[in-house]
Amino acid sequence: MLAAVRALAGPVQINPRPQEVPWSTPLDQDEEHASYDPAHVSAYFAAATLSPAAARWDAGLGEFVLDWDDARASADPHRAALEFGRSSVRHACAVCGWGPALAASAHGEPPPIA
Repeated sequence: MLAAVRALAGPVQINPRPQEVPWSTPLDQDEEHASYDPAHVSAYFAAATLSPAAARWDAGLGEFVLDWDDARASADPHRAALEFGRSSVRHACAVCGWGPALAASAHGEPPPIA
């Protein structure tokens, strides 16, 4: 992937040091946070309070879902879709301990670049 980007745009440099969490071990060296427990993740996300009310966590898909028919049935489908996206970002930020600036970016207020 990076080779393709380099071919199109020139030199590419990736900073593997995480910026959205309190630890600073580069991702390619991090052994402590290198595990993934799907059941644990599913429990975190299933507890979400999402908007609109029809939105939910789908464990089979492993993602938040707002059915197309539910969005279309709302008084303002565009607003329903935005509300859904923003509520899922807010929940992810809350359960993962990410800074409020990241959640604010879903409302068009990007966090400062460090």
